[in-house]
Amino acid sequence: MSRPSMENLSLLLFAAMLLLAGVALAWVFQPAIVAHRRRGAAPSPGEGFFTNPATGGREPFPSIERDAPEVTLTVVVPAYNEEERLHLMLDPALAFLEKRRQQVPGKRRRGGG
Repeated sequence: MSRPSMENLSLLLFAAMLLLAGVALAWVFQPAIVAHRRRGAAPSPGEGFFTNPATGGREPFPSIERDAPEVTLTVVVPAYNEEERLHLMLDPALAFLEKRRQQVPGKRRRGGG
């Protein structure tokens, strides 16, 4: 049995690298290929809904086209061992935020904790 020539080994190595490059490209572009195929597909019935944890009911996801925009503000106050000084900051901050809310027409307060 004869030894394979250097030319045959080089050709085999080149073919293996080409195959590996093809597999890598297919793996990288797979999400784009799947998205392109799905573009014309109809969504499944459950895709546009979520279960609201507050009510337990199914609700449609918010949509830019059909829902009015809203602004929500969350204020986080670090208050570790600050019981005596907290009201000195909290009372004026709440008064300012309430006054600011009243200056914006057409907005209503949503319930919070």
